[in-house]
Amino acid sequence: MVGQSEYLLFLRELGRLHIDLQNCSDTQVCIDISQDILLLQKALDLTAIQ
Repeated sequence: MVGQSEYLLFLRELGRLHIDLQNCSDTQVCIDISQDILLLQKALDLTAIQ
């Protein structure tokens, strides 16, 4: 399980990635950012379960 400070870091990074995705104009970069978002969400879900 992650602590509150780690959880906030996850959320901050997810927010940053969402902003980057909204401002993205290159298709491949948008795909990469989307994959990063999905991986980070999955990591947060997995660590919250343990």
